[in-house]
Order: sequence, then C-alpha cells, then structure tokens
Amino acid sequence: MKNMLLIFLVFMVSCGEQKDKKDPMQPQRAVTGEMDLLGSYILSQLRGKDISFEQISLRIDTTRQEIMGNAGCNRFSIRYNATGKEISFQDPVSTKMFCEGKMEREKEIMDLFSTISSVEMDEENVIFLDDNGDPVFRAKKTNERE
Repeated sequence: MKNMLLIFLVFMVSCGEQKDKKDPMQPQRAVTGEMDLLGSYILSQLRGKDISFEQISLRIDTTRQEIMGNAGCNRFSIRYNATGKEISFQDPVSTKMFCEGKMEREKEIMDLFSTISSVEMDEENVIFLDDNGDPVFRAKKTNERE
C-alpha cells in the first residue's frame, strides 16, 4: 500500500504544472516587431547634426510605451504607440523651468516628435524616422541599468 501511495505521489508531482518564474524586480521587455527598445540612450544626432556633446538623455520604457528624458534643463515624458516599425506619439509633457540658452533645444526636440512615423535599430542605436525615411533623432544606447 505504501508503494502504491508513493507511486501515486510521484505521478501527481511529475504531472504538475510548470510555471514560468519571473523576477518581479526585473522590467518585462516588450518588443516592437523584432526590436527591443527598452533602455537608456543619449541623443547623438538631431536631423543629421551631431549633438552628443549636449548629453540629452532618453529612457524608453516599452511596458508603459513611454519615453522619458532630460533635454538639458527640463524633464519630459511622451507616450507612444508602436506596431512593428511604425510609431506615433502623443503630446509631450515637461517641467517648465527657465534655463537660458537651453529652452530652444528643448522646444525643438518636443516639436520634432510629431514628425516621427517609424523607428529602426542597429547594434547600438535607435533611429527615429520621418515619413520620408529621413532620420529625425539618432540615440546611442548607454550602459546604464535598465
């Protein structure tokens, strides 16, 4: 009888459902098409012009479909919708501090989000493109923790 009970218990345990354990502290990666945009970036080009020295930071949260950043003075956030390579943005929101000499760049960046219609990636960059396929922003992935 004990042997039958032991065999029955082994059978029941082996047939148990195997659940995928996920670390609740790790962000879940959402993928746009074949692209995994999650991460931190430094804006390196704006309409083909090198601006990497300005250290404008972006953080893409694919779970919330949101880009957050700092454009030199103010923090900003903008929600997006992405399907495959196509992407569209809602109106950005930002803090409203006065920073002489930096507000023009911030306004330019905020205004350019409305011109973006698609996104691509290469090994270390995310590239936001307009309707003509011309690069609007190019941002280089950083080694910061996600």
